[in-house]
Amino acid sequence: MLGQAFKQLIDNGLTTKYISSVNNSISLICLLIIIFGISSFFRSYFINKVAEKITAKIRNEAVINLLRLDISYFEDSKIGNIISCLIADVELIAKLIIDLLSFVVRNLLMLIGSMGLMFIHSTKLSLIVLSVIPLLLIPILKLGRHVRALSKNALTLQGDIAANLTENFTNIHTLYAFNQQQRKINEFIDQTNIYLQYASSRLKIRAIFFAGSISVVLAAITLVIWVGSKDIVTNSISSGQMISFIYYAIIAGMSAGGIAEFIGEAQKPYAAVERVFDLLNLKPQRQLDTHANITLVTSTNNITFNNVSFSYPSRPLIKILNNITFKIHAGQFIGIVGRSGAGKSTIMQLLLKFYLPTTGNIMIGNQDIATTDTIEVRKLIAYVPQDPSIFSGTIRSNIAFSKPDAHEEEIIHAATVTGIMDFVHDLKDGLNTQIGEKGVRLSGGQKQRIAISRAILYQPEILLLDEATSALDSESEQRLFAELQNFMRSKTIISIAHRISTIENADEILVIDKGALSARGTHDQLLTTSNIYRILCEEQIISFT
Repeated sequence: MLGQAFKQLIDNGLTTKYISSVNNSISLICLLIIIFGISSFFRSYFINKVAEKITAKIRNEAVINLLRLDISYFEDSKIGNIISCLIADVELIAKLIIDLLSFVVRNLLMLIGSMGLMFIHSTKLSLIVLSVIPLLLIPILKLGRHVRALSKNALTLQGDIAANLTENFTNIHTLYAFNQQQRKINEFIDQTNIYLQYASSRLKIRAIFFAGSISVVLAAITLVIWVGSKDIVTNSISSGQMISFIYYAIIAGMSAGGIAEFIGEAQKPYAAVERVFDLLNLKPQRQLDTHANITLVTSTNNITFNNVSFSYPSRPLIKILNNITFKIHAGQFIGIVGRSGAGKSTIMQLLLKFYLPTTGNIMIGNQDIATTDTIEVRKLIAYVPQDPSIFSGTIRSNIAFSKPDAHEEEIIHAATVTGIMDFVHDLKDGLNTQIGEKGVRLSGGQKQRIAISRAILYQPEILLLDEATSALDSESEQRLFAELQNFMRSKTIISIAHRISTIENADEILVIDKGALSARGTHDQLLTTSNIYRILCEEQIISFT
């Protein structure tokens, strides 16, 4: 329409010098500009809104899928890389959607419309312009796969950089303590340089395409002007038609060039799409029966390991547990001891269904947990690892993590049992004190007390303590265990001992050696029947002497 307005302006207005024709042409141009501006607003708003909704849905689906995967996936993957994919790569998808719906569709419509109007004015000149389009698109389509591979490598490396930065800053105290700042700086610079090489190669190809596109478009327009000028001289075409045709030709050339550039530039978002959909297509290694329910009462929550053997998926040839069998009666306080690597923590991870046994089965009550809904199994169990997970926020929010709807009295009671209230009184904001990322403002013992408070607030039938009080002194540990046993009366407590003194009064102690049950009994019984247990006791007596 703008080209037609320019044609009328030149042929009718400037030639015949009718001011009314000039005014009409300018008015038409202004009206078209207003329509173009309004339509551009709605196009931009709705396209961006659609892109945000789509990318939000993709990100949500990816996170939902990730949180349904086996724990082994996260042990084998870099968390920083996953986060980079969820944030940076999904943003690239949003850009791809916006460019596709806005830039490409607009340019495609402009290309088709301008080509149609060009043929109306001059078929000969239109064929000249049309011959340029394959010269723009074919090279990009040929090299697109190479550019996409470069882009995918760059995105993967970008994720590795994010993962390493996360790891470095998370372990900043260790990094400083061993004077490794310069080594980590050098590693970062090396990774950045490799990333720049990928980016440079991709940008070089893009620049070649861009320069070639501009040259081809300008050459075509020059050729059109030359041929068109000769037609004006021979009166085959009017000056207004020529100006209008050149206007449409410029639009067609710019549209084709824009589409060609988009195809080249879109290889990076396409690579991002592949990485994100790799996350979406991940499936759990094991399929669980989610239809069964577990509704056990305290008297039936006996725990039985029947000939259980296990190897971690990442180390299938190394047997961590070897045909181990034992039974724990509901309401007992059970200690587990053994040398490092004996398989103690693995027993707890299997009970939590972080993994399934390679052979054998694990029973809670009369139900095999392998065929029982995982959520229902974990409703019975609270777990406290040696290195507790502390979240950014307050002491209160960390305790209430296991039970977000807990009443204030429940939170205070759980904090009192573990001794948290003893040091909270000295803090200005009490339980509402901000503790920093990963609890950086807390001591190791305070973190462990918070983790145990979180566990007992959950009101479990079974409490698993994996050296959960290792950061406390012996006296504080003894006092805390006494409070825990009182609080968890009639509930099952299974504790991997950091100090044997904390489990001396256990109903029974399991001695694990090389993935097998070496002995079981009370403290006094094991001192006379188990060489391993006696040696472990003697070593601790020497270490505390």
